[in-house]
Amino acid sequence: MENKPQYFGSLTREQFLYYENRIVAKLILQGKTYEEILKECTEENLFQYPSVVSYKLITMACYKRLTFTGDMRIVELVANSNTSTSKFALLYAMMCQNLLVRDFMIDVIGEKYQSQVLHFDKTDVNHFFVQLMSRVDVVSTWSDSTIGKIKSVLIKCLAETGYLTTIRSTMLNPVSVDEELIDLIRDRGEYEFLAAFNEI
Repeated sequence: MENKPQYFGSLTREQFLYYENRIVAKLILQGKTYEEILKECTEENLFQYPSVVSYKLITMACYKRLTFTGDMRIVELVANSNTSTSKFALLYAMMCQNLLVRDFMIDVIGEKYQSQVLHFDKTDVNHFFVQLMSRVDVVSTWSDSTIGKIKSVLIKCLAETGYLTTIRSTMLNPVSVDEELIDLIRDRGEYEFLAAFNEI
């Protein structure tokens, strides 16, 4: 697998998927291969989907996200931590894999925590994409529909992880992230990620 972070537009279908990622993380920790995980998820309908059509796509998305860095500490946090820490760890995994998520969390959310200006609305998201499209060629080729869906996914991610109380909230919450995850990020030398987790 290619382990170079990129700007992935696939975020439109490969969303936060917390429930699914947690299940896959637990299976990875049991030492199962991707093929074994896909078989178990599909045959036992572990995601509780109405049909098995989406299983291959979603299982692969989860597996790639969780194993992208090769750091099993991330998988462990997603699988076995309390819900809040597990969700933050999953968000961190997304940032490692998808440059779009990384840039948004650092340049928009991290900057707001650093400046202590916590007002947040669609204007912030729109400005981010204007800037992104001007400097990243692949993003400038995405359709308005794709970008609109990605904007919605990013806002939903913020709500799912507790940055926003609801998708309609206009103030960021002062999130508090478990030191185990903060220490892991520092240990990996990714200090630029810290502001995104309200760690100044």
